Amino acid sequence: MSYNEFYEHKKSDAVKWAVVFILIAILTVGTAASLIFSLGKKDKTESPSDEPSVEARLQDELQIVSRTNSPGIKLSAARAASETEYNTVLLTATVMPEDVENKAVDWSIEWQMPDSDFATGKTVTDYCTVTPTADGALTAKVRCLQPFEEYIDVKATTREGGYVATCTVTFAGKPSELTVTSSEVTQSGGTYNLGVTNPVRNYTFDLNLSNEWNQVGDKFYEFTYTIKGYGDFQVQDMQKDTYNSEFYPVGDVKTLQANDWLDSFIDVEITDGKLIICPRRTPKTFGSEQVIMGGGRIVENAYKSGGENVYFDITVTTATGLSQTIKIKPVSAVNGVSVDKPTIEF
Repeated sequence: MSYNEFYEHKKSDAVKWAVVFILIAILTVGTAASLIFSLGKKDKTESPSDEPSVEARLQDELQIVSRTNSPGIKLSAARAASETEYNTVLLTATVMPEDVENKAVDWSIEWQMPDSDFATGKTVTDYCTVTPTADGALTAKVRCLQPFEEYIDVKATTREGGYVATCTVTFAGKPSELTVTSSEVTQSGGTYNLGVTNPVRNYTFDLNLSNEWNQVGDKFYEFTYTIKGYGDFQVQDMQKDTYNSEFYPVGDVKTLQANDWLDSFIDVEITDGKLIICPRRTPKTFGSEQVIMGGGRIVENAYKSGGENVYFDITVTTATGLSQTIKIKPVSAVNGVSVDKPTIEF
């Protein structure tokens, strides 16, 4: 091969490689651009709406959430002012901009899916109504009349421009009342006297939720509790040495507040919709005995006097804000019986 031929062949290879590198660069840039565009589009699609959701946390059966808002109007919800209207929500429309003169709206209500199995043949206002507080008013009362199984749409439409804001109403079965009852022990003067036994015993209380139609949703059976102790009693350390068969007082008499010693008196837990209470001791059995150096014994905070006025309030609260308080008092329980004569002979 001549030098010129070799040179031309080498030049041709260089051109080919240059073309290859250019094509690779174009392909890389195109792929990156496509990926960036795809990611940007995904973020835009999945980003949440800027419109605030409307949610009423009320002690009633209604649950209201916003579904759609036109640019010129939005809705918000609040509990009705009257305690007798526990199943009513006050819905408020906001017309935008704020300086517009005609802010009148018309309210309407309809099944979201009128052809569904539940809604077919049923009149929506037999289950839920919307009533404006005045003609064209920005507020209206949404009232639940009975349980329903289909979504209901409440709409506010501006008389100027025809902008629409929609709220979806569902029946969640919110409770309106909470009661705490027990089949194991009865109240005496408003107090549950719980006997302290050895071994200790648990007392079970039922947590009952109800509403106007006795149809409460399962999700509302979530409870929390608080405990507060009342009353005081007197204690004093007592000691017994190895050479002394009797305890004798050590130190000063102290007054203890029941609320500062909750764990010493009762254990409480809520399990499967039940309130479980375990009374551990009465004030008269208060104290902690332990061995001391030399083989003697000491009872710290041994009961001395008082305690008759000690009791505990246990308050159970639901997630919707309902609460019920019961008063309990640990008392001595029967732990045996005997007779003065084992046998009688006539």
